[in-house]
Amino acid sequence: MDKQLNALGGFEEIMKRYGEYVTRLIFGYVKDWAISEDLTQEEFINIYYHLDEFEGRSQLKTWIFSIAIKITCVHGIIKNN
Repeated sequence: MDKQLNALGGFEEIMKRYGEYVTRLIFGYVKDWAISEDLTQEEFINIYYHLDEFEGRSQLKTWIFSIAIKITCVHGIIKNN
């Protein structure tokens, strides 16, 4: 995982680059900023532990966003309006 993190600019860089985008994406589903921030934090914990599973078949951003949507669905808190 260390080699992959270095190649991607480090975990902190990944968080800086995508954190706000992920929070806004999740907010679009849950309509609650605090929950969006909590789920974003959970997402980046998952990314940290599973980054070695990223195979590079898609862009990193696509992979991160797909995880965000899955986490949101797992928590079952999607609001329709």
